[in-house]
Amino acid sequence: MMTDISGKACSMPLLKKIPDWEYMSWIDTHQPFENNYWWEEAIVRLEKYASVQFFQYLQAFDPTNQTKNFAPSALYVANIQSELGRLPFVLGNAFGIRKDYYDKIGYVFDECIGGCCDCAYVKASLPANFSFDFWFMWQSYTEKMMPWVHHTQSVFQGSRHIVRGILYHVWHEETFPYMNIMSMIRDSDFSIQNDLKRDANGTVMLANKSLKWKVESFVFLWCFWTPIMTILIILGSILAFNLYKLYLRWKNKRNTHQNIQE
Repeated sequence: MMTDISGKACSMPLLKKIPDWEYMSWIDTHQPFENNYWWEEAIVRLEKYASVQFFQYLQAFDPTNQTKNFAPSALYVANIQSELGRLPFVLGNAFGIRKDYYDKIGYVFDECIGGCCDCAYVKASLPANFSFDFWFMWQSYTEKMMPWVHHTQSVFQGSRHIVRGILYHVWHEETFPYMNIMSMIRDSDFSIQNDLKRDANGTVMLANKSLKWKVESFVFLWCFWTPIMTILIILGSILAFNLYKLYLRWKNKRNTHQNIQE
């Protein structure tokens, strides 16, 4: 199963309605793999381990397609040292789980409407002593997320692994400014219980109409600001040119009228 670029549209409860499946994959759609056989290696790993992150390193690109960050996956770091420490590491992005483990944990936490539920999953895949702060989370997330994390940790029991290779993270904030959206939701006194709902398929969406309008308006302006401004500049230039032409005509007529009078 794939998610959209934020992970917010992944319908985890829908999996309970599908009887015949073996593995679930959560993969952000803006990320190609260096390892063309990542899926084969993922299946092999998932047969042995509870949680598998589908890459060893992540290479993130900036808007100019230059490397912005190169860091190991959190589960790779956990496999080679006793604590995460302060080294840069990548929490989410691409991971998978086998059906029997999915049934034991109930569902994969998917109620981070602004993004980073995949981060919560990877935290749950780490032993309890691998602690770090969810600096991007606020209280209304934490209250519901942390019990799920603790339950999932008790199920996984530190059983985790990675797939070899680099995951390429393509810059996508021109279409989904998730950090701005997360801040907007936080500043609106967001509540999972009151401001979220699920459709018939179990897909998470905003129930708060005011907040939904605010977020959708912001995303629309963010995505189309450049083309809108370009169009306005072009229209403004055309208008200015035509006004200048009218001015020249008026000036010529006035000069002609003055010459006739003289």
